[in-house]
Amino acid sequence: MDLIIVGAGGMGREVFSWLTQEIKEKKEHKILGFIDDNPNALGGLSYPLKIIGNIVDYMPRKTERYVLAILDPKIRMKISALLMAKGAVFYTLIHPSAIIGTNVRIGMGSVICPNCILTNDIDIGQFVFINTSSTVGHDVIIGDFTSINGKVEITGSVKVGTGCLFGVGAKVIPGRNIGDGATVGAGGVVIRNVPENVTVFGNPAKRI
Repeated sequence: MDLIIVGAGGMGREVFSWLTQEIKEKKEHKILGFIDDNPNALGGLSYPLKIIGNIVDYMPRKTERYVLAILDPKIRMKISALLMAKGAVFYTLIHPSAIIGTNVRIGMGSVICPNCILTNDIDIGQFVFINTSSTVGHDVIIGDFTSINGKVEITGSVKVGTGCLFGVGAKVIPGRNIGDGATVGAGGVVIRNVPENVTVFGNPAKRI
């Protein structure tokens, strides 16, 4: 299987490292390169992979699978729709150091980074990004295209909508609902439900 990383910025370079480790024992897998609309996205850094095309013009092949490495939920929605309309199929990346419990469903195109813990009876949607050392408690639902940065704690029975964004170190106490498109700022502690398309910040997290 030929793998292509969509996005060659900071997140794309991180995903390259995690993907390399994840496919280490999968001899039939090969990473072909990045696609990015910015031909200078690698910024002159030395990588064994190159940018092999731009996202807008790239035509997917049946032998290829794509790893979406873009943090912004809205941009991720747009780019995934663009590529799938041309027949692209996305790869689900789960780093081998992640701990995945019983009855955890992870949707297509999602990325689970090193040292994450997903306990049990969890529903992770499509194109969800969970960064390093984050934890997700029992009976949690996370909607499509949500991005969770590092060291976030989402505790039991929380429901997270579509296209949400969690800053580094955010926490959500049990049983709360996070509406579609909401943002929880870095270090925020959510003790109340968060409405759709609202940004909250602080401890306790308040609307800003």
